Amino acid sequence: MKKDSCPLIELRDDPNQLSTYIDDWSDDDCREVQAMVDRYEQVLKPTPLTKEQAGAARRDRARYAAHCTGNAYVLYVQARYYDQKPMRVVAYGKNVHQAVRRYYRGLDNSCNHIWQCTKVVAVYTCANQQAAKAGDLLHGQAQGSAPW
Repeated sequence: MKKDSCPLIELRDDPNQLSTYIDDWSDDDCREVQAMVDRYEQVLKPTPLTKEQAGAARRDRARYAAHCTGNAYVLYVQARYYDQKPMRVVAYGKNVHQAVRRYYRGLDNSCNHIWQCTKVVAVYTCANQQAAKAGDLLHGQAQGSAPW
């Protein structure tokens, strides 16, 4: 008897494997599913960037790195026009003023909608950047049982 090279057929026929789902499949069904799996598991090569795209990516990366330099602060931000529980945002700057300004201006320095739609109600030191955990209150009013 010739051994088939399809991994699903081998899995189906292996007595040590519990594969009740594929026990009823025919050899053709196994080969068809294996062909779909092989087609989607192929290694894809990235498209090379043009000179302009590489330059734009490098500038964007430098802009983001500059935007995230300095001390981390947790800002409690509230919507201006409707009642909402304040949300936490991590902002960076050499001081509180610069961190709040960077939040309002955004990454591209032109986000007017952030200024118009939200207001910073409190600023805390950042105890944990990944979880946006607030530390000591620096400015504003304490937010209930802050840090959330």
